Amino acid sequence: MIDSKIAEDAKVTAYKCGDLIDLCTGPHIPTTKMIKAFKIMKNSSAYWLGDAQNDSLQRVYGISYPS
Repeated sequence: MIDSKIAEDAKVTAYKCGDLIDLCTGPHIPTTKMIKAFKIMKNSSAYWLGDAQNDSLQRVYGISYPS
C-alpha cells in the first residue's frame, strides 16, 4: 500500500495511538504538547479506499493553535 499511495521521494511519518497506526505525509509539529487549542471544522463518514464493501471511517477536519 505504501508503494502505491506514497510518492517515492515523499517524507512519511507514522503515528500510533492505541491499536491505530497512521501514515501521513504532513505537515506536522514535533509534539502535540504545542497544541493549546483546536477547532473542529467539519466531520464526515467515508469508506476505506472509497469502496462501500470496506469499513466506514470517521474523518475529522480541524485546525490547531499554539495559544
